[in-house]
Amino acid sequence: MARANLLEDEDMIKALNESKFELAYVESFDTCAPGIFQILGIKSMVMVSAFGMLPRMYEIMGMLHLPSFMPESYTPFSDNMTFLERLTNFRMMLHMRHWDGVFWEVFNVKYPGFPAIQEIYNEKACLIMANVNEFAETPRPKTNMIVYVGGSTLYDSKALSKHWDKVLNERSATVLFSLGTIALSKDMPAWLKNDIIETFASFPNVTFIWKYEDDDTSLFAGHKNIHPVKWVPQYDLLAGSYVVL
Repeated sequence: MARANLLEDEDMIKALNESKFELAYVESFDTCAPGIFQILGIKSMVMVSAFGMLPRMYEIMGMLHLPSFMPESYTPFSDNMTFLERLTNFRMMLHMRHWDGVFWEVFNVKYPGFPAIQEIYNEKACLIMANVNEFAETPRPKTNMIVYVGGSTLYDSKALSKHWDKVLNERSATVLFSLGTIALSKDMPAWLKNDIIETFASFPNVTFIWKYEDDDTSLFAGHKNIHPVKWVPQYDLLAGSYVVL
């Protein structure tokens, strides 16, 4: 498990400890970083959420999370749910608590008596930054501890280069395939890469831009509708009507 390997990296833990950080930022669904902050003695942290409001945030604020009308941010439900939707919403909340316990065990094995992940959040979180538009958020209680930052990083898109203009005009539709900056598609197993390539090849009238981080792109040979690239001007591509998916 990656978290167990992280804890065994004593050189990294020592280097972080010597930096004497006083404040840390953490993604709200992360169950590893708060444990590391506890080990390092960091007293305060700012929670950043790319998924809107999660159940753990309400406990931090001393409020109740009510799954009967407060949908989880990764569900398609509104605040007006059917019985089965409320039941599913409740199950999702329990699911998150379950994984908190699973990852807590990793820390507790190495550091017996380690506090629960939620306890660390409750003690150290001093601000919550939610990447959602507060006017589009479903009705729910909130406090001044929450700052809605949705859209704060938007900027005017730039004109695309001639290279990208050529790629986008090759066919009637263009699809961007990217796993982001943390999960690298070059590390996917060969069978999965081949399956995706075969799927893309079955749509000859669609251009696929694949963010692929390896210099060796021989596996794409013969597939003219697939463009493997290390870097993509993602914001500029998505800002216009250049890509359909």
